[in-house]
Amino acid sequence: MDISDNFSMDDLDGIFWKEIDLSELPESKLTNEHSVIIEFNEGLDGLEEIHELEKKLRDKLEGSDKGWWDGHELGMDTPEGMIFLYGKNAEELFKEVKPILEMSPLMKGAIAYLSFGPPSQDTPVIEVELDVQV
Repeated sequence: MDISDNFSMDDLDGIFWKEIDLSELPESKLTNEHSVIIEFNEGLDGLEEIHELEKKLRDKLEGSDKGWWDGHELGMDTPEGMIFLYGKNAEELFKEVKPILEMSPLMKGAIAYLSFGPPSQDTPVIEVELDVQV
């Protein structure tokens, strides 16, 4: 018996993915090709630290034309993590969030990767080590 005999892919709509109508997204989110990805390894005592930092980042960027917060990834058995931000200009986006990042103990030793275009081998990327003051 083949699994496709029991259901069709249409049965999965809305369960594992959701179709997104791009016409519903703000124009600013459709043209954001630059990114700022922050890689950290200070380790977390709990999820409260990362959630608090992300709230500050979201609040700072909300209503701003600099960019938007897209989420984070955390290692299950490691102290590493990443924060993802996107915008029209990676440098302007980084300048907007840098003061918040540098006030978070979680960002000690963190590296920000500023990518100036869509993902590809030819897209210029610079690394910036954060200077955490806490």
